[in-house]
Amino acid sequence: MKQTHRLLILTIILLVAAYLRFTGLNWDEGQWIHPDEGHMRIITSVIEMPDSLALYFDSSRSPLNCRNRGYEYSYGTLPLFLTRMTAEWLDRGCAETPAGPGAAVASLVARLLIPAGSCHPGAFTGAYSALVGRMFSALADLGTVWLLYLIGRKLYDERVGLLAAALGALTAFMIQQAHFFTVDSMACFFVTLTLYFSIRASRSGRWLDFGLAGLAVGLATACKIDGVMSSLLVALAALWRLLTGQERSEPFLRLGARLVLAGVLAFVAFRVAQPYSFQGPGFFGIKLSPEWLDRLEQIQACLLYTS
Repeated sequence: MKQTHRLLILTIILLVAAYLRFTGLNWDEGQWIHPDEGHMRIITSVIEMPDSLALYFDSSRSPLNCRNRGYEYSYGTLPLFLTRMTAEWLDRGCAETPAGPGAAVASLVARLLIPAGSCHPGAFTGAYSALVGRMFSALADLGTVWLLYLIGRKLYDERVGLLAAALGALTAFMIQQAHFFTVDSMACFFVTLTLYFSIRASRSGRWLDFGLAGLAVGLATACKIDGVMSSLLVALAALWRLLTGQERSEPFLRLGARLVLAGVLAFVAFRVAQPYSFQGPGFFGIKLSPEWLDRLEQIQACLLYTS
Protein backbone atom coordinates (compact mmCIF):
# COMPACT_ATOMS: atom_id res chain seq x y z
CA MET A 1 0.00 0.00 0.00
CA LYS A 2 1.43 3.36 -1.06
CA GLN A 3 1.98 6.12 1.47
CA THR A 4 -0.51 8.40 -0.29
CA HIS A 5 -3.17 5.68 -0.18
CA ARG A 6 -2.56 5.07 3.54
CA LEU A 7 -2.82 8.78 4.26
CA LEU A 8 -6.05 9.04 2.26
CA ILE A 9 -7.62 6.08 4.09
CA LEU A 10 -6.58 7.45 7.49
CA THR A 11 -8.00 10.87 6.60
CA ILE A 12 -11.31 9.32 5.58
CA ILE A 13 -11.45 7.30 8.82
CA LEU A 14 -10.78 10.38 10.94
CA LEU A 15 -13.34 12.44 9.03
CA VAL A 16 -15.98 9.74 9.52
CA ALA A 17 -15.06 9.51 13.20
CA ALA A 18 -15.29 13.29 13.57
CA TYR A 19 -18.67 13.39 11.84
CA LEU A 20 -20.11 10.69 14.11
CA ARG A 21 -18.76 12.37 17.24
CA PHE A 22 -19.49 16.03 16.57
CA THR A 23 -22.93 15.59 15.00
CA GLY A 24 -25.91 16.00 17.34
CA LEU A 25 -23.99 17.27 20.37
CA ASN A 26 -27.08 19.19 21.50
CA TRP A 27 -29.02 15.91 21.55
CA ASP A 28 -31.03 16.70 24.71
CA GLU A 29 -31.84 20.30 23.72
CA GLY A 30 -30.93 21.53 27.21
CA GLN A 31 -33.21 19.10 29.08
CA TRP A 32 -30.58 17.85 31.61
CA ILE A 33 -31.34 14.18 30.89
CA HIS A 34 -27.94 12.71 31.86
CA PRO A 35 -27.49 12.78 35.70
CA ASP A 36 -23.68 12.88 35.64
CA GLU A 37 -23.81 15.72 33.16
CA GLY A 38 -26.23 17.52 35.46
CA HIS A 39 -23.71 17.30 38.29
CA MET A 40 -20.90 18.62 36.11
CA ARG A 41 -23.07 21.42 34.68
CA ILE A 42 -23.97 22.65 38.16
CA ILE A 43 -20.34 22.68 39.25
CA THR A 44 -19.29 24.39 36.02
CA SER A 45 -21.75 27.19 36.72
CA VAL A 46 -20.56 27.92 40.28
CA ILE A 47 -16.78 27.95 39.77
CA GLU A 48 -14.66 30.49 37.92
CA MET A 49 -11.07 30.80 36.79
CA PRO A 50 -8.79 32.50 39.35
CA ASP A 51 -6.89 35.63 38.35
CA SER A 52 -3.47 34.42 39.53
CA LEU A 53 -1.41 31.24 39.67
CA ALA A 54 -0.98 31.62 43.44
CA LEU A 55 -4.76 31.66 43.90
CA TYR A 56 -5.11 28.63 41.59
CA PHE A 57 -3.06 26.49 43.99
CA ASP A 58 -4.70 27.94 47.14
CA SER A 59 -7.33 25.29 47.85
CA SER A 60 -9.04 27.26 50.63
CA ARG A 61 -9.49 30.47 48.60
CA SER A 62 -9.59 29.58 44.90
CA PRO A 63 -12.91 30.34 43.16
CA LEU A 64 -12.19 27.31 40.98
CA ASN A 65 -12.59 25.00 43.99
CA CYS A 66 -16.30 24.21 44.28
CA ARG A 67 -15.91 23.39 47.98
CA ASN A 68 -15.38 27.10 48.57
CA ARG A 69 -18.83 27.66 47.07
CA GLY A 70 -20.53 25.04 49.25
CA TYR A 71 -20.57 22.22 46.66
CA GLU A 72 -19.00 18.78 46.37
CA TYR A 73 -17.56 17.32 43.17
CA SER A 74 -17.15 13.62 42.48
CA TYR A 75 -14.98 13.33 39.36
CA GLY A 76 -11.65 14.43 37.93
CA THR A 77 -11.15 18.16 37.51
CA LEU A 78 -9.20 18.35 34.24
CA PRO A 79 -12.28 18.08 31.94
CA LEU A 80 -14.20 20.40 34.28
CA PHE A 81 -11.51 23.10 34.28
CA LEU A 82 -11.00 22.95 30.51
CA THR A 83 -14.75 23.35 30.01
CA ARG A 84 -15.03 26.30 32.41
CA MET A 85 -12.00 28.06 30.93
CA THR A 86 -13.32 27.66 27.37
CA ALA A 87 -16.84 28.65 28.41
CA GLU A 88 -15.58 31.87 30.00
CA TRP A 89 -13.70 32.68 26.79
CA LEU A 90 -16.82 32.06 24.70
CA ASP A 91 -18.92 34.16 27.09
CA ARG A 92 -16.57 37.09 26.52
CA GLY A 93 -17.20 36.65 22.81
CA CYS A 94 -20.93 37.07 23.47
CA ALA A 95 -20.50 40.52 25.01
CA GLU A 96 -21.80 43.56 23.13
CA THR A 97 -18.22 44.73 22.65
CA PRO A 98 -16.03 41.61 22.94
CA ALA A 99 -12.68 42.33 24.58
CA GLY A 100 -9.63 40.34 25.59
CA PRO A 101 -7.31 37.83 23.86
CA GLY A 102 -8.93 36.27 20.81
CA ALA A 103 -12.17 38.21 21.33
CA ALA A 104 -13.03 38.28 17.63
CA VAL A 105 -12.47 34.52 17.28
CA ALA A 106 -14.46 33.84 20.46
CA SER A 107 -17.34 35.94 19.14
CA LEU A 108 -17.38 34.08 15.82
CA VAL A 109 -17.17 30.60 17.41
CA ALA A 110 -19.82 31.42 20.02
CA ARG A 111 -22.32 32.57 17.41
CA LEU A 112 -21.68 29.48 15.28
CA LEU A 113 -22.30 27.09 18.17
CA ILE A 114 -25.63 28.34 19.52
CA PRO A 115 -28.84 29.73 17.99
CA ALA A 116 -29.08 33.38 17.01
CA GLY A 117 -30.16 35.53 19.92
CA SER A 118 -28.89 33.04 22.53
CA CYS A 119 -25.37 34.44 22.68
CA HIS A 120 -25.10 36.56 25.83
CA PRO A 121 -22.68 36.75 28.78
CA GLY A 122 -23.23 33.66 30.90
CA ALA A 123 -24.60 31.54 28.05
CA PHE A 124 -21.70 29.08 27.90
CA THR A 125 -21.00 28.98 31.64
CA GLY A 126 -24.71 28.37 32.16
CA ALA A 127 -27.24 26.91 29.74
CA TYR A 128 -24.74 25.79 27.09
CA SER A 129 -21.93 24.49 29.34
CA ALA A 130 -22.81 20.89 28.42
CA LEU A 131 -22.26 21.71 24.75
CA VAL A 132 -18.73 22.90 25.51
CA GLY A 133 -18.00 19.82 27.62
CA ARG A 134 -19.36 17.50 24.94
CA MET A 135 -17.10 19.13 22.37
CA PHE A 136 -14.09 18.28 24.53
CA SER A 137 -15.36 14.69 24.90
CA ALA A 138 -15.76 14.39 21.14
CA LEU A 139 -12.30 15.84 20.52
CA ALA A 140 -10.72 13.50 23.07
CA ASP A 141 -12.43 10.48 21.53
CA LEU A 142 -11.27 11.51 18.07
CA GLY A 143 -7.76 11.61 19.52
CA THR A 144 -8.26 8.08 20.85
CA VAL A 145 -9.12 6.87 17.34
CA TRP A 146 -5.89 8.41 16.04
CA LEU A 147 -3.92 6.76 18.86
CA LEU A 148 -5.42 3.38 17.96
CA TYR A 149 -3.93 3.81 14.52
CA LEU A 150 -0.51 4.70 15.95
CA ILE A 151 -0.56 1.76 18.37
CA GLY A 152 -1.62 -0.74 15.70
CA ARG A 153 1.09 0.55 13.36
CA LYS A 154 3.71 0.43 16.11
CA LEU A 155 2.90 -3.13 17.20
CA TYR A 156 2.17 -4.60 13.76
CA ASP A 157 1.97 -2.59 10.53
CA GLU A 158 0.04 0.10 8.70
CA ARG A 159 -2.85 -2.18 7.77
CA VAL A 160 -3.47 -3.20 11.36
CA GLY A 161 -3.25 0.43 12.45
CA LEU A 162 -5.85 1.47 9.88
CA LEU A 163 -8.12 -1.44 10.85
CA ALA A 164 -7.86 -0.52 14.55
CA ALA A 165 -8.68 3.11 13.79
CA ALA A 166 -11.63 2.12 11.60
CA LEU A 167 -13.06 -0.17 14.28
CA GLY A 168 -12.62 2.54 16.90
CA ALA A 169 -14.23 5.16 14.67
CA LEU A 170 -17.35 2.99 14.29
CA THR A 171 -17.60 1.66 17.85
CA ALA A 172 -21.06 2.63 19.10
CA PHE A 173 -20.11 2.92 22.78
CA MET A 174 -17.24 5.30 22.04
CA ILE A 175 -19.52 7.45 19.86
CA GLN A 176 -22.15 7.51 22.60
CA GLN A 177 -19.69 8.53 25.33
CA ALA A 178 -18.30 11.26 23.07
CA HIS A 179 -21.75 12.92 23.21
CA PHE A 180 -21.68 13.27 27.01
CA PHE A 181 -20.16 16.03 29.14
CA THR A 182 -18.47 13.51 31.43
CA VAL A 183 -14.88 12.59 32.20
CA ASP A 184 -14.84 9.18 30.51
CA SER A 185 -13.83 10.05 26.94
CA MET A 186 -10.97 12.26 28.10
CA ALA A 187 -9.81 9.67 30.64
CA CYS A 188 -9.86 7.04 27.88
CA PHE A 189 -7.74 9.29 25.67
CA PHE A 190 -5.02 9.77 28.30
CA VAL A 191 -4.99 6.07 29.26
CA THR A 192 -4.57 5.20 25.57
CA LEU A 193 -1.85 7.84 25.34
CA THR A 194 -0.11 6.17 28.28
CA LEU A 195 -0.31 2.86 26.45
CA TYR A 196 1.19 4.38 23.30
CA PHE A 197 4.16 5.96 25.06
CA SER A 198 4.66 2.83 27.20
CA ILE A 199 4.94 0.76 24.01
CA ARG A 200 7.47 3.25 22.66
CA ALA A 201 9.37 3.18 25.95
CA SER A 202 9.48 -0.63 25.95
CA ARG A 203 11.22 -0.55 22.58
CA SER A 204 13.37 2.57 22.71
CA GLY A 205 14.13 2.84 26.42
CA ARG A 206 14.37 6.61 25.95
CA TRP A 207 13.94 8.95 28.88
CA LEU A 208 11.55 11.03 26.76
CA ASP A 209 9.13 8.16 26.19
CA PHE A 210 9.09 7.19 29.87
CA GLY A 211 8.59 10.83 30.83
CA LEU A 212 5.71 11.36 28.40
CA ALA A 213 4.09 8.14 29.60
CA GLY A 214 4.31 9.48 33.15
CA LEU A 215 2.70 12.78 32.16
CA ALA A 216 -0.14 10.88 30.49
CA VAL A 217 -0.70 8.84 33.68
CA GLY A 218 -1.03 12.02 35.73
CA LEU A 219 -3.50 13.57 33.30
CA ALA A 220 -5.54 10.34 33.12
CA THR A 221 -5.76 10.33 36.92
CA ALA A 222 -6.86 13.98 36.88
CA CYS A 223 -9.77 12.91 34.67
CA LYS A 224 -10.78 9.86 36.69
CA ILE A 225 -9.08 8.55 39.82
CA ASP A 226 -8.83 4.98 38.54
CA GLY A 227 -6.67 6.33 35.73
CA VAL A 228 -3.81 5.84 38.18
CA MET A 229 -3.92 2.15 37.23
CA SER A 230 -2.45 3.09 33.85
CA SER A 231 0.85 3.51 35.69
CA LEU A 232 1.11 -0.29 35.52
CA LEU A 233 1.60 0.07 31.77
CA VAL A 234 4.73 2.15 32.37
CA ALA A 235 6.02 -0.40 34.86
CA LEU A 236 5.27 -3.17 32.36
CA ALA A 237 7.35 -1.36 29.73
CA ALA A 238 10.32 -1.32 32.09
CA LEU A 239 9.80 -4.98 33.01
CA TRP A 240 9.67 -5.92 29.32
CA ARG A 241 13.01 -4.27 28.68
CA LEU A 242 14.48 -6.08 31.65
CA LEU A 243 13.15 -9.52 30.72
CA THR A 244 14.11 -9.23 27.06
CA GLY A 245 17.66 -8.22 27.90
CA GLN A 246 17.49 -4.81 26.25
CA GLU A 247 19.16 -3.23 29.30
CA ARG A 248 22.64 -4.74 29.41
CA SER A 249 24.49 -2.31 31.67
CA GLU A 250 23.27 -1.62 35.20
CA PRO A 251 19.65 -2.43 34.23
CA PHE A 252 18.05 -1.82 37.60
CA LEU A 253 19.69 1.57 38.00
CA ARG A 254 18.80 2.67 34.48
CA LEU A 255 15.22 1.47 34.57
CA GLY A 256 14.73 2.66 38.12
CA ALA A 257 15.80 6.18 37.20
CA ARG A 258 13.42 6.27 34.23
CA LEU A 259 10.55 5.01 36.34
CA VAL A 260 11.31 7.67 38.94
CA LEU A 261 11.18 10.31 36.19
CA ALA A 262 7.83 8.95 35.00
CA GLY A 263 6.51 8.97 38.57
CA VAL A 264 7.64 12.53 39.24
CA LEU A 265 6.10 13.83 36.01
CA ALA A 266 2.88 11.91 36.71
CA PHE A 267 2.66 13.60 40.11
CA VAL A 268 3.38 17.05 38.64
CA ALA A 269 0.67 16.58 35.99
CA PHE A 270 -1.84 15.47 38.61
CA ARG A 271 -0.85 18.32 40.97
CA VAL A 272 -1.47 20.88 38.24
CA ALA A 273 -4.61 19.35 36.72
CA GLN A 274 -6.31 18.39 40.01
CA PRO A 275 -4.94 20.94 42.50
CA TYR A 276 -7.67 20.68 45.14
CA SER A 277 -6.79 17.13 46.04
CA PHE A 278 -4.07 18.88 48.07
CA GLN A 279 -4.30 21.44 50.85
CA GLY A 280 -1.84 23.98 49.45
CA PRO A 281 -1.40 26.89 49.48
CA GLY A 282 1.19 26.97 46.74
CA PHE A 283 2.39 24.26 44.40
CA PHE A 284 4.55 22.64 47.10
CA GLY A 285 1.70 22.39 49.60
CA ILE A 286 1.25 18.73 48.75
CA LYS A 287 -0.44 17.40 51.86
CA LEU A 288 -3.57 15.59 50.72
CA SER A 289 -6.85 17.39 51.34
CA PRO A 290 -9.02 15.71 54.02
CA GLU A 291 -12.16 16.85 52.16
CA TRP A 292 -10.99 15.13 48.98
CA LEU A 293 -10.14 11.93 50.87
CA ASP A 294 -13.55 11.99 52.56
CA ARG A 295 -15.23 12.38 49.18
CA LEU A 296 -13.33 9.37 47.82
CA GLU A 297 -14.48 7.32 50.82
CA GLN A 298 -18.09 8.37 50.21
CA ILE A 299 -17.87 7.38 46.54
CA GLN A 300 -16.30 4.03 47.47
CA ALA A 301 -19.05 3.37 50.00
CA CYS A 302 -21.73 4.14 47.40
CA LEU A 303 -20.10 1.80 44.89
CA LEU A 304 -19.91 -1.01 47.45
CA TYR A 305 -23.54 -0.44 48.42
CA THR A 306 -24.81 -0.58 44.85
CA SER A 307 -22.65 -3.53 43.74
